[in-house]
Amino acid sequence: LSLDDMADYLQLEKHFSESYRFVSIDTSEEVLNDIFIESFKKNKKLAMIFVTKNGSSTEPLLGIIVNKDLRLN
Repeated sequence: LSLDDMADYLQLEKHFSESYRFVSIDTSEEVLNDIFIESFKKNKKLAMIFVTKNGSSTEPLLGIIVNKDLRLN
């Protein structure tokens, strides 16, 4: 099941105050930290990062990462 399959239910585009990102399964923790930090610096809340095999929204969802999952530097 991919997020595209659930798009009608989630309506991610209607979350104006939050953003979402997709990353591949091999994205390092350091890069994930950087993604959250950059989002914070831009005053755009990154609600979560969706993990798929290659970082595409059309692929099956492998995991979800939120900022509390990481040790932000």
